[in-house]
Amino acid sequence: MIKTIRISFFILFFLAGCTSFHLRGTAELPTPLKKLYLKTSQPYSPLSNAFKEYCQYSKIPLVKNEKDATAILVILNENTAQQLVAISNTQQTRQYNLSLAVSFQVISPEGNVLVPDATVSETRAVTLNASQLLSGSNQEEDLYEKMRQAIVVDVVRQLTSTDTFKQLNQLERDST
Repeated sequence: MIKTIRISFFILFFLAGCTSFHLRGTAELPTPLKKLYLKTSQPYSPLSNAFKEYCQYSKIPLVKNEKDATAILVILNENTAQQLVAISNTQQTRQYNLSLAVSFQVISPEGNVLVPDATVSETRAVTLNASQLLSGSNQEEDLYEKMRQAIVVDVVRQLTSTDTFKQLNQLERDST
């Protein structure tokens, strides 16, 4: 029995390694983005907090002062929306989609655009029954929080992408 469990764990770890599964660790940013400053009109919003937490866990250095930054991540806007999908025969809302879209760009301290405007969005479906009507707002807030976390991961993924590396390297060559 114990031998079977050990073999199962060995196979599981082997398969996880073959599928390029890796625990979340540090994110390697391009050199011009090594000292990143987060600029937003709402510095204490849930999105800003989610971004700061993710950077802390991923060991992405965020500077507290814009003057110390090599790049500035500007959150241009954050839009939330609800779309009714289905109603019951008693005209009560039963299902709707929540969506969250965040637009951002990365600029240099001099104001040059390093990464042009981009938008990342997430959508989740919410289904409510009569007993959930009062707890629906909690469910919405939980979904919005999960969407914010997913958007933060997508933004960092875009900043660490090969295309961003190439684009920033080209900008460095053009400026020298």
